[in-house]
Amino acid sequence: MRATFLIAVSIALFSLMPLSIAFPIVQKQERQPTDIGSTVIWGVITRPRYINAGHEVCFRAIYVHYRTHWLGTYQKGVLHALQLVTVQNDFNGFLRHHLVWARFDGTINVSM
Repeated sequence: MRATFLIAVSIALFSLMPLSIAFPIVQKQERQPTDIGSTVIWGVITRPRYINAGHEVCFRAIYVHYRTHWLGTYQKGVLHALQLVTVQNDFNGFLRHHLVWARFDGTINVSM
């Protein structure tokens, strides 16, 4: 009885082994803060959309303030008149249907 059970369990485990080898375990990489630059944005926006497979968020700025720190200098300004803004999706903060208050590493991309 015991030998039959052991054989059955070993057959079951060995049959699952090829499945476990086929699917590699992907570990989430921890992001290191960059000393190159960061941006803080806040204001009123239109509905955000995810682009580039969810790596970036795109929205139209109704009235958005931004401040970018970059290598010891900074730049600040206001985006308005439905300018198209693209930011990274790894922000810390709040980005919902009509409001944004977020901080992320890097700079923003603005187009008309």
